[in-house]
Amino acid sequence: MATIAVFIGASAGAIFAFLLGRYLLRDWVKTLTTKYPVFEAIDTALEDKGFRIMCLLRLSPIIPFNALNYIAGITAIRFVHYALAMIAILPGTILYVFLGATAGSLADSSQSGDNNTVKIVSIVVGVVFGILGVAAVSYYAKKELNNVIQRQREEEDNEDENSAQGDIEEAGEKKTPVNSNIESSNNENVQDSFVTANNEVQLTIESEN
Repeated sequence: MATIAVFIGASAGAIFAFLLGRYLLRDWVKTLTTKYPVFEAIDTALEDKGFRIMCLLRLSPIIPFNALNYIAGITAIRFVHYALAMIAILPGTILYVFLGATAGSLADSSQSGDNNTVKIVSIVVGVVFGILGVAAVSYYAKKELNNVIQRQREEEDNEDENSAQGDIEEAGEKKTPVNSNIESSNNENVQDSFVTANNEVQLTIESEN
């Protein structure tokens, strides 16, 4: 029950922050993005793969929870994808609730004075494995996110190269008519020179006769 309450509260706050960042605090949030350049690399990808990338961002510790809520508002991600990606906060939520419940159980055990060694050991083992599980998920999420960013940058580089190649080809096509005009002009000049020389030779022959 506690997990559901925390999840609903966190989701409502995150959605509200998202809407503030998108419609009311856009200029302020833009200054906040300078601290997290990762958004510049994945902004385009968020439009097509918003749900997947936002889940990875939720699972990885790259960007703090509150900052992510506001910054996502000025990206190309769809609101539906952003809202659905809130499911990715469940592992962390469950861990925090479990830690809180564990702390309460340990406090009750110490106050009662009972010898609950088995219970305490079970709780500690559960906490350790819970932390390790969340850490492993965060690690692999961060790794996958880095791969997404790398692929996005490679696609942008390829687009830039193709654009530059197109500009070069277009410039070459524009040059071709100029070269043709120059060659045509040179041919006309050579022909005129030949006719002039021929006329001069004929005049010379006639004057000698």
